[in-house]
Amino acid sequence: MGLSFIIIENAELDYVVAEKLIRREIGDADIQTFLSANDAMKDIQAGAVKGSKPAIVLLDVMMPKYDGSWFVNAFEKLEESIQKDYFVVVLTSCMNQTELERLNSKKTVRMLFAKPINTEKLRAIVGEAKLEFGAE
Repeated sequence: MGLSFIIIENAELDYVVAEKLIRREIGDADIQTFLSANDAMKDIQAGAVKGSKPAIVLLDVMMPKYDGSWFVNAFEKLEESIQKDYFVVVLTSCMNQTELERLNSKKTVRMLFAKPINTEKLRAIVGEAKLEFGAE
């Protein structure tokens, strides 16, 4: 199964680390990065996201203007035919338990992890995504 990744992260160091980890663990995966949740949402809505589907979305919560919560709310308004192609994973350094519980209860948020992403977390994400999408 050819998974692709969408990294939505405004901190350059965090998305570079995530991208390098994916390259090391997955190999030649399709990876697209966005510095803004709004830009990612526009591309998803327009069907302009590159790479194969399904795609794993690694979503930062703490971003200026259009944050991860905004993205999840906008994503949940998309048609289910679009939603089914994405596996949304929230990555956060946010310590607000109420906000984390609210995000984790959203039907489109599949997993939630504290930053930073590491090999163990990436393997768990890929494993769950493959189970959900019925791949080996």
